[in-house]
Amino acid sequence: PEWGLYGYNITLGFSNMAAALLAVQHFNERNTSIIPELEQFKDCNVQLSIRNVFDTGGYSSLESAESLWRYVFEQSNLSDINRPFPWNEPSTPAAHEFCAIVGPNNDIPLIQLGAFASGAQVPLVASFQQEIQRDSKQQMISSVHPDIVDTSEILVSYLDFLGRDDIVVLYPFNNPGLQRQSTITNLLDSLNKNWKAVEYLDEDDHNFYESNIEQETRLTFNIAAAMERVRQLGYRTVIVDVEDDESNLQAIADAAVQWGMTGGEFMFVFAKPLNSRFFAKSEARETVNSNITRFLHGSSFPFPFTFDLLADSYDIPQTKSWGEQGPRFVSEVNRLNPIQSGETGYIHADNGFFQRQLPESYAAFIYDAMMTVGFGACDAPKQADGSVQGIDHKDAIRNSTFMGWSGFVRFGKTSAGRGGTRPAQTLAWGSIN
Repeated sequence: PEWGLYGYNITLGFSNMAAALLAVQHFNERNTSIIPELEQFKDCNVQLSIRNVFDTGGYSSLESAESLWRYVFEQSNLSDINRPFPWNEPSTPAAHEFCAIVGPNNDIPLIQLGAFASGAQVPLVASFQQEIQRDSKQQMISSVHPDIVDTSEILVSYLDFLGRDDIVVLYPFNNPGLQRQSTITNLLDSLNKNWKAVEYLDEDDHNFYESNIEQETRLTFNIAAAMERVRQLGYRTVIVDVEDDESNLQAIADAAVQWGMTGGEFMFVFAKPLNSRFFAKSEARETVNSNITRFLHGSSFPFPFTFDLLADSYDIPQTKSWGEQGPRFVSEVNRLNPIQSGETGYIHADNGFFQRQLPESYAAFIYDAMMTVGFGACDAPKQADGSVQGIDHKDAIRNSTFMGWSGFVRFGKTSAGRGGTRPAQTLAWGSIN
């Protein structure tokens, strides 16, 4: 079985792509020194390979999903590949050229890719997913990351533990942001906390800027104006929801410096973890600028403590294997890279790359997402020709249990809108401050 993989066009995406390939290697070897539970599949003839990697840089989800759909048609030798993207069309023969989709690492493209997976009747295993509401268009999505309900409960309980009672929620004015804001504020209400909500427009969100939003409205909701509003409200605990830490974080940090909010008076708590490169510097990581450094000083976020974070402090099997990868693995990662030389975000690994470069944040989740695809393919009932139906594969994926790179992997019970989501209790949670 083969699948398409989605990642950012930044270091994080390259690291995640490598982690996905590492999972393929360990699964195909049935490497029980890495994943002991692979012992049960010693007699399974399933071998995994990555068919294609698709870049979702810029979060243009429609373009990403459409590129996959075009690929499906090309593999089927169908001529009409330029017709509109069919969000709800039934499975096509080419859909079975790959067995699953893994990723993406962000909510926004996940929404549309979930619709594609439903139409193609192939499972999609997300490495990061915090959407609440799902309908028939997202029935094939599973996630090795807890959803927005669980992560919001962790966040609010953390603030309650700190004794924070007056809270501002700063969130992007888009579907994931609105859902996260609603979830967080409902939880704050349940604890009788005082709260205010301030929205902003993502300045890189082309969906908003290609719509008919008036220029005056855009200025009202821009990040600088939103941060000024936060300052004026008088509450000193601010939950910051950043969909894209590569662009929005810069604008929010600049605004915080502009309005004098970085002197320790405000406590900024992030609704979800940032890329670890903003906190841990090394030769292989970019240096953050002074405004981001000032903004993050004293800020915090609760996060699932996975074994890839601060990986140099832990002698664990996956991290050790990562550092042992040589020329053959490097060549395959470079071959799969969807970003070409000269394009923004291009990375070319040399033979010593994996000895110098630690896994970026969330590499463990996409590794475990890949592993569930193999577990499900081996465990699902087979058709007469040995193939696996997409629905059966999805169900078997959700029955997977093993000790992965991110911790103990299992999925919660299916419930309305939340089927196939990993419970927060399977992870250890901490806070970076």
